[in-house]
Amino acid sequence: MIKLKEILTEENYKFSETMRDYHSGQSYMSAFAELNGKIVAGMDYSIYDNKLYIDYLEVKPEYRRKGVATKLMDFVKEQNKDLPIIPGYASDEGYKFWKSYSKR
Repeated sequence: MIKLKEILTEENYKFSETMRDYHSGQSYMSAFAELNGKIVAGMDYSIYDNKLYIDYLEVKPEYRRKGVATKLMDFVKEQNKDLPIIPGYASDEGYKFWKSYSKR
């Protein structure tokens, strides 16, 4: 049996980003984290006026607190260099994540 912590390494992840829509100067984007062919996290965000606005970030419950959201945020940040990130409304968990992530 393979334990989850053993398989959560950078080389096992596949990250992707796609544009869902574009109008009035705003790009609507999605990004996903896959582990062994299974989507384990997703994020919807938009880019407008040279800022990245996070609309939604969700990690499947069994993958939470294992660094998946951080890795997905790092991927999105790398793909959109130099854009300030503006978080949207967040749950208590989301607020705690963003508070921790933004200190990096």
